[in-house]
Amino acid sequence: WDVMPGSEAEAELAQLEREMTGPAGTFFAFDGARLLHRGGLMEAGERVALQVIFSDVTWTERVLSKAKRMLS
Repeated sequence: WDVMPGSEAEAELAQLEREMTGPAGTFFAFDGARLLHRGGLMEAGERVALQVIFSDVTWTERVLSKAKRMLS
């Protein structure tokens, strides 16, 4: 589901945007499944990102579930 430039959805999201910044070495932890998120542009250096997924569903079950959704 893309948000089109200039759309009402884009305006609503921009109004709700909250910027989180900090000095080098700062980190943020959040549940990315419950909010729309993005990283800002880097001014210098590099950014390291770590994604951790907790689930009791096996990799095979996830693949089969996704395949079923794509085929239905």
